[in-house]
Amino acid sequence: MGKKIKSLFIMIAEAVILICIAYVFAFPYRIDGSSMESSYYTGDKVLISHISVWMSNIERGDTVVCTLGDTTVIKRVIAVPGDELVITGGKVYLNGALLDEPYIDTDEYTSGDISVTLGSDEYFVMGDNRSVSLDSRQKGCISRSDIKGIIWFKF
Repeated sequence: MGKKIKSLFIMIAEAVILICIAYVFAFPYRIDGSSMESSYYTGDKVLISHISVWMSNIERGDTVVCTLGDTTVIKRVIAVPGDELVITGGKVYLNGALLDEPYIDTDEYTSGDISVTLGSDEYFVMGDNRSVSLDSRQKGCISRSDIKGIIWFKF
């Protein structure tokens, strides 16, 4: 009887360790909403990395799962701490230069008239489908603690 209990305990401990490792390195997430079309669609499944956020590896262009207000959403990081971001005339300028955004449709208009320099813990996020996206243009910058994970890949 003792060997069976020990074996069961080891099996449970291994399962807990595997779940913890999976949570840290690759956590599944299901897309819900159209704000990231044509990159991601409702129903798409992605793996997100929590450890990349913890290690401060958030970069411009990353697609992240984050909290915006009281909602968990998927958005693209447009500007990182210290960046100067200007949105005017439907165009996005980053640190004085027009931002190259190959992930949005060529005729996509970015609404808003914004000029902001990001603080030491601020990120500016937007959806790729700008006409329907609720993002930093309306809600303001988010902090690093609002970012739950960086998308590794879609499956």
